[in-house]
Amino acid sequence: MCKRCQDARIRANGHGPNYFHLSEELKELTGNYPEALSPEDRELVDLMDQLIVRGHEGFVGAFENQALEVWRKHPDYIYCVCEDHFVAEGVMLAPEKARRLTRLAPILIEERPKPEVFGYLIEASRCFVHGFFQATIALSRSALESGLNDRLEKSLGRTPSVDLAEKINQAARFKFLSPEIAVQANQVRAMANKVLHKTTASEEQAFDSLIQVRAVLRETYGN
Repeated sequence: MCKRCQDARIRANGHGPNYFHLSEELKELTGNYPEALSPEDRELVDLMDQLIVRGHEGFVGAFENQALEVWRKHPDYIYCVCEDHFVAEGVMLAPEKARRLTRLAPILIEERPKPEVFGYLIEASRCFVHGFFQATIALSRSALESGLNDRLEKSLGRTPSVDLAEKINQAARFKFLSPEIAVQANQVRAMANKVLHKTTASEEQAFDSLIQVRAVLRETYGN
C-alpha cells in the first residue's frame, strides 16, 4: 500500500474505514456472534425480508400476496424491513460496486452535451455499477442516440427523421464520427437490440457497450 493510501486511512485489506466498521457490525447482526439470532430465526427473518422486498419489486403469487396482506397491516414494520435490507445490501455489495466503477474512466470533452445526454450516460453508468446490465445496455443506446441527435441538430439545423442506424451512417458520412468509432456505435445499437428482444446480458457485455458509447461521446464532444 502506498503512503498516500495509508494517510487517507484506507485499510490494509483494501476497504475504506466506513465499509470496514459497518461490515463488522453486520457480521454481529447476521449470526456470527453468540448473542445474535439463531440460524433458524435468521432463516425466517431472511425469508420475510425476501417476501417483503421482492414482493414489492415485482410479481407475486396468490399465496405470497396473502402473506403480504398480513404485513400490510403493519406499514411501519414493512418500512423497517425494507430500510434494513437496503442498508445491509448497500454495505455488502459496496466492494463489487467500487470494482465496477473503477473500471470506468472520465470522458474528456471540449463541448458541453445537452442535459439529456448527461442524464442517459450517468444512468447507464450507475446501472452498470449496481449490476443492472440489461438496463446499462439499453441506456447506453439512449445516450448514443441522444448524443448523435444533439450533434446532427447543431451541425445540420435539425435532427433527421431516420432510425439510429441511419443517424450513425450520416454522422460518419459528414465526418462527425471516424469509421472506427462508427463501428463501435453500431455495436452498441446491435447489442441493445439483442438485449431488448432476445437475450439477457453479462457484465462484460454491459461494460463493452458502456465503453463503446463513451468512445462515441468522447469523439462527438471532444473535437
